[in-house]
Amino acid sequence: MFKNLTDRLGLSKSQFNDRIRLYHGEILKTPGCEAIVFFMTPNLSWEGALNRDILARAGVDLDTYALDHIVNPRPGEVFELPPLALPFKKLFMIILNKWDGGVDFEDSDMVKGYRRAIKMAQDAGIKTIAFPAMGHDKRDFPHLRFARLALQGINEGMDGRLTEVKIVCRDQRMVDTYQERLAKTA
Repeated sequence: MFKNLTDRLGLSKSQFNDRIRLYHGEILKTPGCEAIVFFMTPNLSWEGALNRDILARAGVDLDTYALDHIVNPRPGEVFELPPLALPFKKLFMIILNKWDGGVDFEDSDMVKGYRRAIKMAQDAGIKTIAFPAMGHDKRDFPHLRFARLALQGINEGMDGRLTEVKIVCRDQRMVDTYQERLAKTA
């Protein structure tokens, strides 16, 4: 998993891990963050607590912007949105289908989305970015699998320009899952 990053940057696995920070809390309240990432389905509906919170805080102009500028989004694509009233320089939206047990290219779309979001953030000069930890402990949204895929996509996208990638976890179980996954890469 870490061969690409090590080959490109000469970073060890532990140096990669040093750029990853785990937070327990709400992504919109993560300190020292220049950009955040969130996930949306191709129909661009603001489903889920985080998406509704982003829309409520940014304002309805964010929905208008998305509908006016994003046409036929496909899973794995990433779009930059204006933060409007949010305290960030950038918002990145990854398009993903609803999780259906990992069939229909869901894994590859997820990794591709993480990789693209990291690259877009680096190209925009962002130094710190936050992702929400995804997953629940059930078949249709497995947290262990999502942690592995998230870290794989982040690794594949990083070229050294980001100083910190924050993964914001809603609960201690998600923090433990990501810590365990990072420990396996050290």
